[in-house]
Amino acid sequence: MAERILEEAYQRGQEQRSEARRDLETGKERGRRDVEQARSQVEGSGADGSVGTGASGSRGGNPGVGGESGAVRSDAGPHI
Repeated sequence: MAERILEEAYQRGQEQRSEARRDLETGKERGRRDVEQARSQVEGSGADGSVGTGASGSRGGNPGVGGESGAVRSDAGPHI
């Protein structure tokens, strides 16, 4: 009985290991793709060096990031 339990646990561990490796490879590929997209955006920016909003502007974040003018939004609360 204990041998079977150990075999099953080992098998599940091997399956999870394979899944983790696939997830890692997927993440690496997405990272490479994102880097290439960012490079393309930078290379395709205007002559003055400005970068359009692109994907980085749609992710939210700090005011002034992602192609915004840098002005603070009027609905922004006090900064602590």
